[in-house]
Amino acid sequence: MSDAMGRTVYVREGFPAQYVVGHLTDAHVGSDRHPRPAADILRDAIKAMNEAAPDFVLITGDLTENGNMEQFQAFLEALDTSAAPTFFCAGNHDRQSTHYERFFGPQVYHFRFGADGYLAFDTQDYITADEMGSQDAEPQ
Repeated sequence: MSDAMGRTVYVREGFPAQYVVGHLTDAHVGSDRHPRPAADILRDAIKAMNEAAPDFVLITGDLTENGNMEQFQAFLEALDTSAAPTFFCAGNHDRQSTHYERFFGPQVYHFRFGADGYLAFDTQDYITADEMGSQDAEPQ
């Protein structure tokens, strides 16, 4: 299974001094916790984002409910309705398999937009402050 996205290259004449970033989070495509399919809700959110016309969009995890191949494919089908360049960050639900890496590449990456730089990484690799005690910020 592969993705065929027709909008993989964006060309700009220059970068604006100020720009708008759209941010969506916790799409949970594949979830059945709402009356409507999560992929349809994501498509509606992307449609609203398109109307707001951001310069680029960040979608932060959880992209899928449990990281299976069909959920990532449905996520990509919804994503194909986006009019802006889009960047992702995995969430713990996306990492229940290795499909995130198959679709998007490394979980830790950076990108630049004009003079600004952005870092993306999922905190799942760090111990959380819970019943395990204090957080030491070392990878598990």
